[in-house]
Amino acid sequence: MLGMRKTGLIVAILCCLGLLASACGGADFESGTAPAPKPLPDRGPVAGSYQQDWQIEPETGTERAGFQLIAGHLVVASKTGLRAYDARTGKPTWHYREPGRQLWSWATTDDAIVYGSYREEGDQIHDRQMTGLDARTGEPLWDAAEEWQVMSDGRGGSSSSPPEPGDAAAGTVLVQDGPLARAGIDARTGDVRWRIEQGDVTDECAVGKPSTGNGDSSGGKLLLAELSCKVPDQILAGIDAESGEIRWHRPIPRFSASGAVMRGGVTLLDDVREDGPPVLLGPDGSEIFTGPDGTSCSCELREAGEDVLLSYRGEGEVEPGLVRIDPRSGDVREVSNWPGRSLSEESVTVGDSLYELGDTASGGQALPMMLSVTDTAKDQAKFAHLPRTGVQPTGDLGQVQQSWFGVAGDRLYLAEQPVDPETESNKPPTIRAYSVADATEPTALGGVQPSDWPDPCAALAGVVRGEDVSTEPGGSVDIGDVTIPAVQCRSISELRSVELQVWWMSGDAKQARQLFDHMDGAGKSTVGADRELTTDEPDQVWLQVGPAIVSVGMDALDSGFSTKTREQALRKIVSNLRKS
Repeated sequence: MLGMRKTGLIVAILCCLGLLASACGGADFESGTAPAPKPLPDRGPVAGSYQQDWQIEPETGTERAGFQLIAGHLVVASKTGLRAYDARTGKPTWHYREPGRQLWSWATTDDAIVYGSYREEGDQIHDRQMTGLDARTGEPLWDAAEEWQVMSDGRGGSSSSPPEPGDAAAGTVLVQDGPLARAGIDARTGDVRWRIEQGDVTDECAVGKPSTGNGDSSGGKLLLAELSCKVPDQILAGIDAESGEIRWHRPIPRFSASGAVMRGGVTLLDDVREDGPPVLLGPDGSEIFTGPDGTSCSCELREAGEDVLLSYRGEGEVEPGLVRIDPRSGDVREVSNWPGRSLSEESVTVGDSLYELGDTASGGQALPMMLSVTDTAKDQAKFAHLPRTGVQPTGDLGQVQQSWFGVAGDRLYLAEQPVDPETESNKPPTIRAYSVADATEPTALGGVQPSDWPDPCAALAGVVRGEDVSTEPGGSVDIGDVTIPAVQCRSISELRSVELQVWWMSGDAKQARQLFDHMDGAGKSTVGADRELTTDEPDQVWLQVGPAIVSVGMDALDSGFSTKTREQALRKIVSNLRKS
């Protein structure tokens, strides 16, 4: 057995003797008195009308935060430590910090967290060490004064602050142990299960026998690692997470990152040839899929049950695509009804279901943050929205910044951490949890029928007066799988032009106000609407009138709009909408 670490009773004894600083008195550890939450069911919600269950704003300083769902908790990571919250209620459960030290790498398994930290003096980093934590309680399990660094996709840890959780499988965390060695660490005990050094790889990049610990080859889960040879090359290897057995390897040029990622034992190679199609390797290292001609990466790989999903980019006339691949048989099925163009950080898989946040409306029409739920096994897509704006009507309409998106236990989790434009530092994140309140069709519109949306031209009736008034209705708009006949209209005379756009129709005024008030600057109305927002654009205003949310733009020639006539026009629009 290699490198047995201090665990269990030994930790308790050393704490009493004051010899284990990071796991005892030197660490700031606090666990709540309530029982630890139960793990979340491994399933996601259906498409429907979502409601916000809870909202928290954890204090993380000015650094970017990291997030992870584990053991019934939502864990928030920052440079100063970890804070855990009950994923069902948002209530704090435990926190872990090491005063005077900073988090620099971490990883999670089903029931444990490996926490790497260091002490900083000026520009120098000192005293790197790792601590194992019980994910349910936050209680320290072991401590190792080793300069291990958690690996990410087989390479050095992420440079983000804090880093994203690193590589782990079958309870084993992959770490860099010195410049040329890789080791598999038992997340709950700190034991070194196996270690591979440069000497285990020959001059010709052939693989020798690694130093193994207490693991046996299980033919199970794999970890991906880049290993150095003694010639100007290195290898990319699939390593058995429990035993350290190198199950497959292939050479890659030295000092050129492979760009490879592994999900569910399947490895994506996106640099096999310059601008070439993506290539997937199965658990045994054999090529099981090559993208069609005319495709290339940017690619994303996700697990989907026992299969994997691969999205790839099309070039020229070749469309982007999403395929589901069985790594055991190599069977490939196209997900033809996938509504996306490319998988992104705002995409999550739970079982066969693929959840994606983004623009599922033509022309960026929909005001709420839209959600698509694709059953990749049945090749069916459904649509919904969150009670959260997907655009901000201040100046140009930009996407709300998102930091992290998670799905588990019939809930969606969204963390947003905007940057302060004055200081260019991160503001504290806001985390919201959502669940389905109603699944009435059409779910893309929250159960509201397209025929219930207001007629934009009827809303402009009598607003622009004169002998030569013309009306120009806009075309139809698709929101998810539903078509709205018209959402825009323009009324024009020689002196005045008023354009109205219907952005959303909620189920009731309360839902509309909740959505409207997510926009910066929303406030009381001076023209009889429920809520009002004036943007940086001249003569443009947003209104919430009952369940409807609209924007109104006014152009005037030769001072065609005075303050009085502008207010009269807006009041007339509000009156028309209330009658519709």
